[in-house]
Amino acid sequence: MVYCENCQKPLKSLVHSYDGLLTVYYCKACDRAVCVDEVIGKYHLDRLKERLNNTRKVARIELEPFEFDFFWLGRYTPQRDSILDFKRGKDLKVKEVSVNVTSFVLILVKAKRIVKPDVIVPVPQSSADAETPDYRLYGPRFLCSYLSKRLKIKNGMGYLKRVESLSPAHLSEERPPCERHYQTVKCEDTVRNLHVLLFDDVYRTGSTVCGCVKRLVEEGVGRVTLITIGNAEL
Repeated sequence: MVYCENCQKPLKSLVHSYDGLLTVYYCKACDRAVCVDEVIGKYHLDRLKERLNNTRKVARIELEPFEFDFFWLGRYTPQRDSILDFKRGKDLKVKEVSVNVTSFVLILVKAKRIVKPDVIVPVPQSSADAETPDYRLYGPRFLCSYLSKRLKIKNGMGYLKRVESLSPAHLSEERPPCERHYQTVKCEDTVRNLHVLLFDDVYRTGSTVCGCVKRLVEEGVGRVTLITIGNAEL
């Protein structure tokens, strides 16, 4: 039995543990969610909730105006941000980030801030090279698998595919515009009328996301919600 640290009353389990990583409990008396995590310890989800920034971004796509909600976990600071550890596939950081992102989505769905999505789709990396080392994909791959099982939604890893390589952001003097991303990304599976949870590690100028959303809209997507770990424009 798990008890609330605040009122000492028994907690009700909201979510069962997945691979020993996460269990979410809820205290009705305190109206508080508590996360018990075997990787990063125990913490209150309302503390995480305080860090959550959210806004509404409007992507005015040439096909038609299209609005989507954008939520992020925190500010992204280049050169000294732990998001790089996630991208490089460092085991602890990948699990920690995946748990945090999933916890946020659970909060947003429970609070009816977003409708439960049908599929999670990661923004594709800049390289179209099939020989790209697995570590470049490990972070997003684990997160998509983890969140799809937590929410019981489809894992859309590979739904969006880069068919032509672009220079990575840190190697390019000018970031490719929305139209260039749209031209180099293809949709490999049906998203018609689906609510897509689009995931990217960092939101910078929005051109990558805009290109991906434009491609999804062309394929008849019903709704898009964007989740990123960091936002560089804060």
